Amino acid sequence: MSFFRDDISGNNSIRPFFSSLVALQGAEKNLNKDCLNSTLDPYLCFFPQYALQNIKTPYFILNSAYDVYQFHHIFVPPSSDPRGHWSRCKADPSACSTLQIATLQGTIQCFVQIFATCIKRTGVKFIELRS
Repeated sequence: MSFFRDDISGNNSIRPFFSSLVALQGAEKNLNKDCLNSTLDPYLCFFPQYALQNIKTPYFILNSAYDVYQFHHIFVPPSSDPRGHWSRCKADPSACSTLQIATLQGTIQCFVQIFATCIKRTGVKFIELRS
C-alpha cells in the first residue's frame, strides 16, 4: 500500500490511475471486503488511510520521509510543473529552495495527520525514516 496525496498543483492524478487499475485487472474481488463495504469507490482500498482501519492482524507502518518515486511521479509530476520550477530540486534535493523544502515537509505532516486517527484508535506504531 502507498500513501498518495495531491500533487503540487492540487490535482490528484494517481487516484484515477488506481480506479482504472481496479477496473482493468478486476481487482475488486481481491480487496478487503470490510473496506469495500465502507466506501463507494473500491480503488480507495488500495490507499492505506482507507485499508488499514479494516485490517485485524497486527501491523506497523514504515514510511520514508521523502519517497523518491512519489516525489518525482506523484507529488511533482511533469504535468504539475510545466515550467520546470521543480526540476533542479528533483534532480538534487540540496538545490531545493526554502519554499520547496517547506512544501516537502508539509507532505510529511499531511501523512502524519491522515494516520493520526488510525494510530490513536488502533495503537499502531510507525517508523518515519528521515535522511
